[in-house]
Amino acid sequence: MFMDENSQTFDFCMCNPPFYTNMQELWESRSPARPEPKNGFTGSPHELITEGGELQFCRKILEESKLHKDKILIF
Repeated sequence: MFMDENSQTFDFCMCNPPFYTNMQELWESRSPARPEPKNGFTGSPHELITEGGELQFCRKILEESKLHKDKILIF
């Protein structure tokens, strides 16, 4: 995570978590009543999918925020 574990610090860390466990979950989450999007699909799999889905991603970032509490001011 850090280039130099001893001296590198950050003021702020923010991310948009991946929401899905796999592509099937992504496609099944869309309501059939919802109209088709007018724009192209722009998310790549590594931006949308993570092992354990959104809940596991949030758990991991909470653990990392405790682990790196002295290196990142706002996680």
